[in-house]
Amino acid sequence: MKKNKFLSAALILLILVIAFGTTVSAAICNKDRDPDYEFSFTLSAGMYKAGEKITNPLTRFMMDKKTGYCVTPQVISEDGIDYGKGSASWTNIPANLHKLNDSKQRNIELIAVYGWELSSKTKADALYTKIYICEQASDMKLLTINGPGVSMTAYNKWKATINKKINSYIKVNPSFNGSTQKVTVGSTMTIEDTNNVLSEYTITDIPKGLTAKISGNKLVVTAAQDYAGGTISLKRLYPYRGTSLYYFATKPDGVWRQGIITPAILNPKEAKLRLDSIQATGNFRLAKTDNFGARLPGAEFKLQDKNGKTVLTFSMTSGEYTSRNFAAGTYTLYETKAPTRYALDPQPRQIIIKGGATNAVHYNKPIKNALQQVKIRIIKTDESGQSLSGVNFAIKAANKVVATLTTDSNGIAESQPLPQGSYIVVESQAPNGYVKSEERKILLQGDNSGKAVLVQELTISNDLTATEISKVDATTGEELPGAKLTVKEKESGEVVESWTSTDKPHVIKGLHQGKTYILTEDLAPLGYTLAQDVEFTVDNKHGVVNKVAMKNELTVTEISKVDATAGEELPGAKLTVKEKESGEVVESWTSTDKPHVIKGLHQGKTYILTEDLAPLGYTLAQDVEFTVDNKHGVVNKVAMKNELTVTEISKVDATAGEEL
Repeated sequence: MKKNKFLSAALILLILVIAFGTTVSAAICNKDRDPDYEFSFTLSAGMYKAGEKITNPLTRFMMDKKTGYCVTPQVISEDGIDYGKGSASWTNIPANLHKLNDSKQRNIELIAVYGWELSSKTKADALYTKIYICEQASDMKLLTINGPGVSMTAYNKWKATINKKINSYIKVNPSFNGSTQKVTVGSTMTIEDTNNVLSEYTITDIPKGLTAKISGNKLVVTAAQDYAGGTISLKRLYPYRGTSLYYFATKPDGVWRQGIITPAILNPKEAKLRLDSIQATGNFRLAKTDNFGARLPGAEFKLQDKNGKTVLTFSMTSGEYTSRNFAAGTYTLYETKAPTRYALDPQPRQIIIKGGATNAVHYNKPIKNALQQVKIRIIKTDESGQSLSGVNFAIKAANKVVATLTTDSNGIAESQPLPQGSYIVVESQAPNGYVKSEERKILLQGDNSGKAVLVQELTISNDLTATEISKVDATTGEELPGAKLTVKEKESGEVVESWTSTDKPHVIKGLHQGKTYILTEDLAPLGYTLAQDVEFTVDNKHGVVNKVAMKNELTVTEISKVDATAGEELPGAKLTVKEKESGEVVESWTSTDKPHVIKGLHQGKTYILTEDLAPLGYTLAQDVEFTVDNKHGVVNKVAMKNELTVTEISKVDATAGEEL
């Protein structure tokens, strides 16, 4: 009987031990104090130690391997105390020691994460986190902060940063939260969070066939071929999930020990993204080159599906192109615009798109474009714009003739297609009567039309040859009006033109280059001898004015006053020359021992030479009438002869009159 009672007592004791061990959690407070860092504060009325200035050092707590924070800063902590079982509510702490509520608990939980767990974990971070949690828990008024590298200003700046993060946690979600997007099976997709909070999230639930990872503010998902769609769940600050526990101890002597919280986030904020699956697609790559294999940018294309609907237009900016994804199928590619200076490739090309693959047929074997070629179209006109036919041209490149052309009845000549580049157009021979045109440089260039062959026009005008004929005084070189002149072809004798000279040179246009012409004076200006014929040949070089001068000399009339018997010049006679018709005196002079010369007497006119006073001992001569001859080189000579006076002396009888 006694034995049974003993066993019963032992069993009851064992049950009590087990029960006590199950309900009482031994949370031993381990603290680390750093007296170099401290802060002072006061508490409001109604609080324990209200109005007192209290100074606390930096103290860090570990409660059952969890970081703890003081919520009753006016109560002293003690190392090694067993706080027993923590409570999920602050109700185990006397009301006059704190100002806690649900909102402040949430703030304390977030302050612990952002202020310490996600910080650089410096002593400043530890001190500022402790102070801010104490402010939340007790509404204390912070007075001072002391310690190396810490200050009230730095704390307020730090707190503003933490508040910004807390506000973000409460109000901001990933930009894709609640949306539905599509992902192609067999592909990887990146979804960016433009709100920049994704880095604080952890993927907590992912549908079958989908893998996902967070990279900064980007969510990278890969859908397997069997992915059928689903929703991804993500939670913010997920590693810090759990239940916040409050610890408070009263010593056997009734002395309180500091209230402590081990913060944790009970329900981390959640974001969701629906990803629907779509069937696999493929794309294509292109490369574009010239005939020498160099990459060629600037081409434009369109892609049409099997129904002829245009599903893509694009431009190749670098000579290479990779398309977006398209549903599997057969498409047709058309070049709609060639690169500048190149001919359009008119050939349609089939593009077969396969799911999950890239069609690189026209990348590995690039599409080529040939340079445009250019025809030179010469339009040949005269100076009035009339077309000139039969004109020959040579086109040269690098001093080599690459084409010869002759203008047709419309004055047009067109070359064969030529490569782009610099050329020289040379007129081989000008039309008769025209000046040969200068060599013309022409740069043949392509355009953006895509035409294989272009036409570049070049208008070349020819000026008529210009022959300037001057009729001038042989001595002064001045123009002489009044001469009747004629130009004839030497070979045929055909008269080209006749005119009367003026005080300006006479211009004849259109004389044939290389031909010889004869200029004849039909009638000389009054007072001048007829000039000799002038023979000239026309030069048709560009810019050359052929100049022909015919010089006239004055008529020369040489008047001699001579002894009728001896023929010697007689000085001393006073002589006058008058025009017979008008009686106008031309000139008067006294003879000398040399003939007197009068220049410029008019050819064909009749003049009268009169002796006004004979030399001593001579009788007056009769008037001499003469006409001026103006043949070239002729000197008109007029002679007036005087005879000696004759005096007959007789010796006669005064009565009979007979010679004695």
